[in-house]
Amino acid sequence: GGGCSNEIISGKLNTISGGSSNCIKSFSCNTSIVGGCANTASGDFQFIGAGECNYNNSTLSFIGAGECNTIETAACGNIIVGGRENCVGYIRSVVVGGRKNCVYGSEAFIGAGEGNNIGSATGPAASNWSAIVGGIYNEISGSSTGTQGNFIGAGTYNQVSGSYSGIIGGRLNKVKHNCSFIVGSHITSTANCTTFMNNACIEGT
Repeated sequence: GGGCSNEIISGKLNTISGGSSNCIKSFSCNTSIVGGCANTASGDFQFIGAGECNYNNSTLSFIGAGECNTIETAACGNIIVGGRENCVGYIRSVVVGGRKNCVYGSEAFIGAGEGNNIGSATGPAASNWSAIVGGIYNEISGSSTGTQGNFIGAGTYNQVSGSYSGIIGGRLNKVKHNCSFIVGSHITSTANCTTFMNNACIEGT
């Protein structure tokens, strides 16, 4: 490899191609850091492309670039493409970019935005098979029995805590029920299997 002050502590078939102060920790195998600064990999079959202060501690996981992104120890098979301060803490999940977006769910997805969360590192069980496309400070929360199959398209400060439910966009919406949806803003669900909206205008020919 190249660069300066890079270190491969131990392991097999590991590579640091360039950059500075990058580290592949003990007992890693088949792991690569291409470049960047102060990136750390600790595990097998990992990849960090570039960026600064990224930390990949999960098997079969990928960090493309960005700054201070983290794939945690309990995770496996995850991807962070870029952005800043994003995190993944479960399995087979993706954060594309943005800032401070975190996924604690199985096979879950956050596209971009800021401060969006699926599940919680400190809360109840993860929220699985869910997606937040964008927006800021949107949340799909877990529960003691787990939630699943939820969707937030965009908007701000929206929350989903049921299962198989969604919010298209808007702001300050809350879905607390299963199989329910919100189209609009400042709406809270009151029943399962129901779509809520502020107003509807339907025109035909």
